[in-house]
Order: sequence, then C-alpha cells, then structure tokens
Amino acid sequence: MRRLDRARRGLEDNTLPLAGIAAMACFADQAHMTRSFKAAFSMTAAGATASFGGPQGRHRWSLSRT
Repeated sequence: MRRLDRARRGLEDNTLPLAGIAAMACFADQAHMTRSFKAAFSMTAAGATASFGGPQGRHRWSLSRT
C-alpha cells in the first residue's frame, strides 16, 4: 500500500492529528506528507480533512499520476 493511500485513509478516519497520520503513513514529518498530498491531490492534508468532515464532504480520492 502506498504512503498517500495510507495518509488518505487516516484523514478519512479523522481520529489522529496530522502529525500522527504522517508518522503512521511512514512520512518523514507532517510537512513532507502535506507537500506530497498537495502534489497528488491539489489540496493540503488539512483541506482534505475538512472535506471528509460531513456526509456531503465524503470524497473518494484517486491518485492521478501521469
């Protein structure tokens, strides 16, 4: 499983702080996860957490690497 997939699942669960999710997903630190997340999904990890918050905010993120 890729690190960004693990991070995305951690953000969907929304039970850990961002630094904890970064550590769980094997990123060097929160900033590293945020940079990688923004490059892949065009939004920060914190922005994704907010969008996962309610029923209308539930999205399925897919990695679009071309």
